[in-house]
Amino acid sequence: MSREQLDNLVKIGSLKTESSSEREVVGLITSGLARLHDAKNDSLNIESRFDLANEQWRVLDQAHRKRNLAEYEGEVDIDSNLLAALIRVQEEQT
Repeated sequence: MSREQLDNLVKIGSLKTESSSEREVVGLITSGLARLHDAKNDSLNIESRFDLANEQWRVLDQAHRKRNLAEYEGEVDIDSNLLAALIRVQEEQT
């Protein structure tokens, strides 16, 4: 979907804009770069390298989607497995 199409959805009230947090963006970039660095480590098996490159973004994307559903649609559907994965990802950043 183009930026113009997204802007139109905001104008008609189908989407709400969300300000980005500099801290959130820096944290995502830092974590992503660390995982990318580890994923390039040839001494690790290929499955582990794939997981490193993919896992955090999958967890964060899922958590972000559920947060948006709760905030914008009133649909709260958070399970303990997602929460545990999100906590683990956050702990790996520190």
